[in-house]
Amino acid sequence: MYLINRVKHAIVRRVPKWHHQKDTYSQAGEDAIVRFIFQELLFVQQPTYIDIGAYHPYHLSNTAIFSETGSWGITVEPNPDQFKLFEKHRPHAVNLNGGVGLVNDTITYYSLRHPTLNTFIEEEAMKYEKDIVRRIPVPVWRFSDIIAKYAQGRSIDFLSLDVEGLDEGIIRSIDFGQTRPKVMCIETVENDGNKGWRRLDSMITYIKQQGYLHYADTCINSIFIDKAVFPISLT
Repeated sequence: MYLINRVKHAIVRRVPKWHHQKDTYSQAGEDAIVRFIFQELLFVQQPTYIDIGAYHPYHLSNTAIFSETGSWGITVEPNPDQFKLFEKHRPHAVNLNGGVGLVNDTITYYSLRHPTLNTFIEEEAMKYEKDIVRRIPVPVWRFSDIIAKYAQGRSIDFLSLDVEGLDEGIIRSIDFGQTRPKVMCIETVENDGNKGWRRLDSMITYIKQQGYLHYADTCINSIFIDKAVFPISLT
């Protein structure tokens, strides 16, 4: 994800101080699209959320716009430095310093000079070996265990997922019969080495097979809506 992450980093560097109450905080306006879906199509004013790979409470965030208007949510961020910002700026959320995995475990998190390149994937980290700052043991939990322990019976309206190469594995681990977000925003492209960028068509197809509509796409992130709650007939 080198090009995308460099763009993310450049955006963060050029904003020395964040000003709240913006129309969008996301990388390419994804949160504005999601907000439109909830407010104008689903009539949900304060959607609950889980933000996996949350990165920052405001910068490049898909959930800041909802947090600022009173939505409750869960943030999952493995970077201990970034995690402290969530504790400060989202005290009413459940903030978890860790990641999501296929099993509950402790694995190595690679912290790089440019935080948007941080990853759990050793192969990805080695592409920027000279920029590795720290190797941090970080807990990871199964998605279902996080929901069972911290949602406390609440349904999750919105899932935001950006975990630099692990997205598809996490999506396939979700039991959509048990936890079914109304809307999802997921990074659906990845760097395929010398072959360049590729679209994760297998993940998109899988999500559609679970009964979701591929509603919008920014060529970085895809936005999906559960067909069961979509107010427009698709037949």
